[in-house]
Amino acid sequence: MDIMIKPVVTEKANAVSEKLNRYTFKVSPSANKFQIKSLVESLYGVKVTSVNTMNYDGKRKQRYTKSGIISGKVAAFKKAVVTLAEGETFGSIEAVKTVAPLEMPVSGEIVEVNAELEDAPELVNNDPYGKGWMIKIAIKDASELDKLMDAAGYEAYRG
Repeated sequence: MDIMIKPVVTEKANAVSEKLNRYTFKVSPSANKFQIKSLVESLYGVKVTSVNTMNYDGKRKQRYTKSGIISGKVAAFKKAVVTLAEGETFGSIEAVKTVAPLEMPVSGEIVEVNAELEDAPELVNNDPYGKGWMIKIAIKDASELDKLMDAAGYEAYRG
């Protein structure tokens, strides 16, 4: 069976991908969640934690022309929303000569993005534990926090 997959590029889909680490695709109506998951993982080289699907019925359309009314129907389709796993990139950070990916420190959903950083990116360096935060995450598994370093551990690691 051939599973067609096409990214959905809309303002809403982009907002969801930036905030919740979820990506939207238009897929074949016959595709199931397991097939979609394996296809996204193989095509994009990422780890998928969940797949939500929605079926959309075709809409009836009419348009008026010189020769009369033309009636028709837009084809039905299926949409899949894919959530990425911990460690997958959620954005990038630019320095003078390089761009580095930002990886999810734990699995979960991004619930808030610091909009202040758009206008004042220097906050990340000047006040990282205050106004320089990047994202807030709704954590799926609290035990993953045990793997992370605190501020003192990071300073010791950096040397």
